Amino acid sequence: MLDIIKVKAFLNILRKSHHLAVGGYNIKTSKKKIYLIMYDETARKDTLRLLDQIQDTSIICVNNLEELTSIEGCKIIGIKDKLISKCIVKLFIEGERAWQIKR
Repeated sequence: MLDIIKVKAFLNILRKSHHLAVGGYNIKTSKKKIYLIMYDETARKDTLRLLDQIQDTSIICVNNLEELTSIEGCKIIGIKDKLISKCIVKLFIEGERAWQIKR
């Protein structure tokens, strides 16, 4: 089973250390490399178009991104830390829930 508490903890650490880009504009204009993109399944078409422009990045679609990030109205985030992004992807792969990993 996916350990949501660990994912929330990782995202909270990333947010406090400024390694989390929140929103499509911040992901697109980030000077640091984005290693993982997580987006909500209710994201709009303009957010999904952004995903087509980004190359060499893992992408995960989640059910309720707002709940994971504790950011109201959050639909897409980018993770700038390589190690934590690998840990989060590993947690999603090991989890039993129906998450979609695109790349």
